Amino acid sequence: MPYMRIYLNDVLMDQVEMTKDHLTVGRSADSDIVLDNAGVSSHHAWIQKESGGYVIDDNDSSNGVFVNGNKVDRHRLEYRDEIQIYNYVLKYMVSRGLHGIADPDIAQDGDQSQTGTMEVNISDVQELLKLREKKKTAYLELLDAKGKQSRFLLKEQNFRIGRSKECDIRTSGWLTFGFAAEIQRNTDGYHLLPQRWGRVMRNEEPLTQPVKLMDGDSLRVKNLSMRFFHRIINNR
Repeated sequence: MPYMRIYLNDVLMDQVEMTKDHLTVGRSADSDIVLDNAGVSSHHAWIQKESGGYVIDDNDSSNGVFVNGNKVDRHRLEYRDEIQIYNYVLKYMVSRGLHGIADPDIAQDGDQSQTGTMEVNISDVQELLKLREKKKTAYLELLDAKGKQSRFLLKEQNFRIGRSKECDIRTSGWLTFGFAAEIQRNTDGYHLLPQRWGRVMRNEEPLTQPVKLMDGDSLRVKNLSMRFFHRIINNR
């Protein structure tokens, strides 16, 4: 029985055994293969069993269906074909694959509340490749007492804040603990871990246990004010 492997940024996110004669592909939750991204139409395409194999049809989608780099309205699938729908890649395979490690920076941009489809101009192979490489960037923006703004990219697995020389962002003052807080990058996102003596606040609420950070959260660690962002930036 063939499988459809679903990838984002070359990471295997899911796979669907093709046991049905008709499968729907789209952003809508009632699709057989759900691609949760604003660039995917609610009912983007369908895959139909036909003459012992499968064909894929573009269901008049906003951003199209591409097979092996070529835009198609209808295509008879061959094993190892790569179907790109916005920044998702579906691989038509004869067997299951091994799941990869989930990446919190992969730009899924899921928003079930959005009813419309975000249209993009996909004119060539390079544009397709850019979509496949689309990722979010996590960073902190600091504002010091003089109003100067600094940006710190969260590139490492662990990012420490405190008075110690080993910290990535250093605070001042003798009351500041050497290690006040840590931001950890996990498979499901970025988490802020306050330490025992670190006076750490998120959105004006004092923290006593780890929390998952959301894009736009305001943070305060002792005398430092900062904001956490996790989004696509154009100057990467």
